[in-house]
Amino acid sequence: MKVRRCSARLRFVQVLALFLFGLVVSASTALGQGSTSEVIRVYDVPQSDYSKLRFLGDFWGINWRDNYVNMNVTERGREAVETLGYRVETDLEKQAEVERFRAIDQAPSY
Repeated sequence: MKVRRCSARLRFVQVLALFLFGLVVSASTALGQGSTSEVIRVYDVPQSDYSKLRFLGDFWGINWRDNYVNMNVTERGREAVETLGYRVETDLEKQAEVERFRAIDQAPSY
């Protein structure tokens, strides 16, 4: 049982380290995105590849019905996703929502 407990602890530490790494990458990506980011749809992604995509931008969710993943990415993030061979297109609806939010955020306060 001791061996099992150690391996469970080791697994927990590995998962925690991966989570923290993803958090740092996501935060640094968000800080560097500014107005050059875009919301994209990535089609036909196998569930086993979700973790790969998380490191290329902000993972916003999955549309199971239409079989795509939403992400907010920089130009480099989009290029990286396309390099993996996925069909990628800009999500015009979500991009418009982001632009409306940015307009509110940048409006002068009186």
